[in-house]
Amino acid sequence: KVYRVTSGIGNGAVIDSAMVVYRVNNGAWQTVGMTAPQAGVDSTYYGTIPKQAAGATVQYFIKVRDKANLTTHLANSATLVQFDTSKGTFFYKSLDRAAQPVLTIRDVQYTPFINGRTPYLGAVDSVGGIVTADTSSLRISALTAAGTNAWYMQSGNQPYGGIWISGPDSVMTKLRNGDSVVVKGNISETNEVTRITNITSARVVATGLPLPAPVVLKTTVFGPGATNGTFAAEQYEGMLVRFDTVVVTDVSPVFDQPTEFEISNGGQAVLVRRDGKHTYSNVPADSAVGMTILRAGNKIASLTGIIFYNNNRYKFVPRSNADFVGVSLTGVRREQAVATAYGLDQNYPNPFNPATTIRYAIPQAGSVTLKVFNVIGQEVATLVNERQERGVYSVKFDASRLASGLYLYRVTAGDFVQVKKMMLVK
Repeated sequence: KVYRVTSGIGNGAVIDSAMVVYRVNNGAWQTVGMTAPQAGVDSTYYGTIPKQAAGATVQYFIKVRDKANLTTHLANSATLVQFDTSKGTFFYKSLDRAAQPVLTIRDVQYTPFINGRTPYLGAVDSVGGIVTADTSSLRISALTAAGTNAWYMQSGNQPYGGIWISGPDSVMTKLRNGDSVVVKGNISETNEVTRITNITSARVVATGLPLPAPVVLKTTVFGPGATNGTFAAEQYEGMLVRFDTVVVTDVSPVFDQPTEFEISNGGQAVLVRRDGKHTYSNVPADSAVGMTILRAGNKIASLTGIIFYNNNRYKFVPRSNADFVGVSLTGVRREQAVATAYGLDQNYPNPFNPATTIRYAIPQAGSVTLKVFNVIGQEVATLVNERQERGVYSVKFDASRLASGLYLYRVTAGDFVQVKKMMLVK
């Protein structure tokens, strides 16, 4: 195996020596010198790690010393920690390609390091799996630039078993959910998501196979506390996951991504993207095009989708209406009473556990928000964020995921702003 480093790694300094530092199966570190470039011919250093037995795992990094006796390392391919060996090294598993001509998805996805990077970055290779999201499941182009699109494939439902795949329509559009396929393309990282891109061939081995069963998890696994490479979350990237007993907790959690919303089934919430081909939306205006509007407090018996990563958050992507099971569209209700003045009533019951009702009145149509905050001013839920007609409204707030304590709720309608307190006692 040959590795290269250009002289630019020394930031203009004159390189004195370069070496590959490697170890096999967590054994002792060894070094291989890298050949100095031929003057006037090239500026590339070469080093060769000896051939290893099939099944051996090799870790390696590159160490360079300049004429001033200063050293630097290239430890891994991660964006921010590429010089830090404590955050992981390059690695690969030695394979007998005569016996295994096609890589498994786990071969491509698995990493023992927190940087989350594939060991095959930059390789062109063949990988096999079952298609889990075709163009009947996901849009052919993402809803926004921060999203995902068809296609995905998966092998079983064990960790590191799913991956995002893409290529020209002439190659990809023939793929259908349930197809067992072998695709050949570039193994890459896009915004910290491992992908197979620029697929040049896709061979369908079998059709009509059952899709892998989704892994049943808690939303907190993918909450804001999970960062890129967090093992508990990273292992499910690209895989089908199901959340049971879900509550919509916020319909507008991300200012610059109005088509994302949050759900929780206990603990931290996960962001949901709307790149799937379903008819559920968190944007009230979408009711004009036949979408079913989800509001804070709505409950869903189970929700299935694919785990995605973008903008420093793990996200969840339902595919079709079939992924939404047992949707209960409770939440905002417009009453028969006529509103003659702005007002915000005390919630009832209060104290409450775990649900309470908040009632407010607006005497003229306009944009309305109703939000809940904790005592240090952090927003914990957006219950209403839409244009409403004149009227009296009541909203059911389910605080199952929150801790006991004092909370504030605030209604804003035009120039009218009012805040009240409520007590959650579990």
